[in-house]
Amino acid sequence: MQSVQQEEIPFRSEQTRRRISCLVLGVTLFALLALCGGIFSCVLFGYNLLPVILLPYGTNNIHLSRPISANTIYIYSGHRTTVNAVAWEPDGKRVASADDNGTVHIWDANGGGGVTIYSGPNGAIQTLAWSPDGQAIAAGYNTGTVQLWDATTGAQRYTYQSNASTIAQLVWAPDSKYIAALERHTGSSSSINIWDTTTGNAATSLSGESTFAWSPDGKRIASYDGINTVTVYDSAHGKVLQTFTLHNNSGIGVDTLAWLPDGQHLSLASSNNAHLQIWNVNTGEHIISQESHKNPIQAIAWSPDLQYIATASQDETVNIWNAHSGALLYTYPCYVGIVTSVAWSPDGKRIASGSGSEIPSLGVVKDDTVQVWKAPIS
Repeated sequence: MQSVQQEEIPFRSEQTRRRISCLVLGVTLFALLALCGGIFSCVLFGYNLLPVILLPYGTNNIHLSRPISANTIYIYSGHRTTVNAVAWEPDGKRVASADDNGTVHIWDANGGGGVTIYSGPNGAIQTLAWSPDGQAIAAGYNTGTVQLWDATTGAQRYTYQSNASTIAQLVWAPDSKYIAALERHTGSSSSINIWDTTTGNAATSLSGESTFAWSPDGKRIASYDGINTVTVYDSAHGKVLQTFTLHNNSGIGVDTLAWLPDGQHLSLASSNNAHLQIWNVNTGEHIISQESHKNPIQAIAWSPDLQYIATASQDETVNIWNAHSGALLYTYPCYVGIVTSVAWSPDGKRIASGSGSEIPSLGVVKDDTVQVWKAPIS
């Protein structure tokens, strides 16, 4: 037994030396890769690891540190590609987020727990809408498909395949029975198609170009043509009820239309690159026109009471504005990639915003997170 033990000791020493040599070699190789401009790091947020990757396209440093805000509630990093859309459950407890991989993630807004992932047709999801009764989630794809899921079980309810090239916007009727889709076709034409979510049957087809909104009573739909005209239709029959003309419009970008709570007045927020504009549609009054970001705006969202506007931008920030005075109230800076989507919670106290990849001249920075944060407004 003694001789066996004496032979084991040098064997273990040799094994240790080999491990140390491998470790030194690995560290040396990593250092060489870093000098060539490639690096991989992971930043821990919440319960998930967020990969931040720099491809070796150059030797200059790219700033990777994420700003920290006291208003941040939770950062969800379960997506592996750009987050294009976010939507709140009507009771404000959960958030739905959708990405370029065609998946929808459902998770707790306060802590990220209870994650459920829905997979649908191939293609990237462009728009997402939670039904007002909280029972269903609809996603619009860049293939012209609309997929409905049961929000509780995750079961697929219905798949609607249009002849459009992409679904740009989805809006539920207030009674959750119908859903309207803004369908963009090859070329420049677009249309709004309404269909029954229980049968899948088409109901009404309207003209539409840029954005639209369903009235609080569910009887009318307002559509903006992206140039200077807002048309109000009877949602049941497609009859034109009113038209409004906007003046001094230079917005060619992101648009969002909203009915005021009284159901009689409309407001439009539009962007031309980084320029934000707001109108009172009924009077044609140009309320706000100003530069709002350093880089182009990606998404615009009205607060539930229509007192505020949130704008998400390629400059890695979300700004909150007073919708009447145009005053900048707050800037949320906690991204390392472009901010692609933004949505207010039903109570107007929180905001969820999603991000994607940024492609600076020397590499690619991936963020792909959804951040839930307090809306610091009185």
